Amino acid sequence: MISSIGLDIGGAHLKACLIRNDPFIKLSKVALFKTPIWESQNTLVSTLREIEKKWAMGEDIQINIAMTAEMTDCFRDRREGVQKILSMIKNTFSYEKLKIYSTNGLKDFNITFNNYKEIASSNWHATADTLSKIERNCFLIDIGSTTTDIIPIQFGKILSPTSSTDFSRLQKGELVYLGVCRTSLSSIRRQLLFRSKMTNIIRENFASTADLFRLTKQLNPKYDLYPTFDGKNKTRLATRQRLARIIGLDIHDATIEELNALAQQIKQLFVSEIIENLKKVSLQYNMSPRTPIIITGSGKFLAMEIQNQSKCQTKIYSDLFSDRIKIPRSKIDDVDSCATAFSLAISTYL
Repeated sequence: MISSIGLDIGGAHLKACLIRNDPFIKLSKVALFKTPIWESQNTLVSTLREIEKKWAMGEDIQINIAMTAEMTDCFRDRREGVQKILSMIKNTFSYEKLKIYSTNGLKDFNITFNNYKEIASSNWHATADTLSKIERNCFLIDIGSTTTDIIPIQFGKILSPTSSTDFSRLQKGELVYLGVCRTSLSSIRRQLLFRSKMTNIIRENFASTADLFRLTKQLNPKYDLYPTFDGKNKTRLATRQRLARIIGLDIHDATIEELNALAQQIKQLFVSEIIENLKKVSLQYNMSPRTPIIITGSGKFLAMEIQNQSKCQTKIYSDLFSDRIKIPRSKIDDVDSCATAFSLAISTYL
């Protein structure tokens, strides 16, 4: 096998990774594509065609695919979502090249077409499955643009049942709808401390977590792909204006220092919610609260804050593969942002 492509098809983004084995295993390409499927399913079709044209043509190649886009509300239900996405894939790529990831592993495309429950929202399992081959005991925390996954691994096995659904994972704390770009700040906490008083939040979509982490100077602009809630620009001035609005102020009503402090407070609440769910998962599976944590996703910049609050050793996902694959320094952050796509691609060689 010369090359392997991993595709992680989400509702807001498609993440892709190309690994070549010629003459040694090396990362060739990794990319994040904006694909707002709820606006138009053609955004996914056109992106798949671009990958087929520029990445996969005329090569001895394996394409491994996982998805979460079936939950997008342009589909009637998850069954329809899975079937329509699989049809798009089938109409784009050579049939023989494809494997679809299910919670029971990679399957031939023709075998799994009707097994939608195994395929739906299985990307978290794909990332953890690859990690479990090199880290036997850990929590994988994948902080993305929209959600955070918390996955327990013990003795080289994923403890979450293969029958897990979004619903069951939400109940257990393994899936948290909290991401570093697309989450409304009004959903994180109903009150914030401002000028020594607890202040109610205006529960409107005035500001997002992209605004928050833009102010803390932690969000990489290349992952900040979606428009702001007010449709205005992403300057620090405009970002502070959106933040001020969540507590009923205009930008001239608060100092820069006050708004920066407010952003830091919300960031700590963001991290605290992840830690609360980590503890919940730890108790359910009777794992030590000191189990090491592997951090990945476009929110991996929160690793130190998570380590400080959890008191657990933390490692970065991409660092664990340095002795298995050559990753250019310029692409390390992209590997973590596209961790599932990377996992699917490298699984061909593990």
